[in-house]
Amino acid sequence: MNRRKEYLEECENLKKIAILPSASKTLYYYTSKDYALQSLRDKRIKIARFTELNDPFDFLGISMKNAGRSTELQSLKEDLDESTGIICMSTSWQEPLLWGHYADKHKGICLQFRCAADDWERIDYRKERPTLSTFEKDSLSKLSSEDLRRLSKMKFDQWQYEKEYRKFVPLENPDLVTGFYFHNFSSRMMLKKVILGSRCDVQVETIHRLCRHVGEKVKLIKSSPANFSFRVINDISYKHCLPPEE
Repeated sequence: MNRRKEYLEECENLKKIAILPSASKTLYYYTSKDYALQSLRDKRIKIARFTELNDPFDFLGISMKNAGRSTELQSLKEDLDESTGIICMSTSWQEPLLWGHYADKHKGICLQFRCAADDWERIDYRKERPTLSTFEKDSLSKLSSEDLRRLSKMKFDQWQYEKEYRKFVPLENPDLVTGFYFHNFSSRMMLKKVILGSRCDVQVETIHRLCRHVGEKVKLIKSSPANFSFRVINDISYKHCLPPEE
């Protein structure tokens, strides 16, 4: 399928290179405690699949009256799911809804990365669903790889609290044990800080060992609900930070 080939070629252009460019972006990855510990141990994070995303409108957001066209778009999404995955991160670690939805109700962990800015694309939040005319096309078959890329970044604006960025990743070499796909930490996605949820009960020795396993400069803090606002803040009373508080 030509469109899939074009899309894959575009994804290939985003693959990591050896040197981190001068333009970087700080992004945050929310997950459960167990998945975070596995990520630190293996120095990698799991690649999400289009068919696993929690928004059923993801990639299916084009408004269509013809049921046949909707089926065609679903087929295109499933076809793309076989070859391309995504990694979703946020520009904020202080949003309580993100901790509640993606970090096991504040019992999980948030990982801070310094990322190569040109590897990541900002979500386009919209009040209305796009139509074929949004892309200046009159049929799905005429959507280009760039159109599909735009579509895969469009979400309902009620999701905008997530402040989401996405990285599109070709699916290669699944894990032999789990069958899942993973993306390794690298100079283009460098772990800088580990933020424990306010309800996270991870053992201090375990998290210290894993942080140092990733790198001596990885910082560790713990979050806490703010006293005077609906925000998550740094728990300055936490006594096991890395590096230790003076």
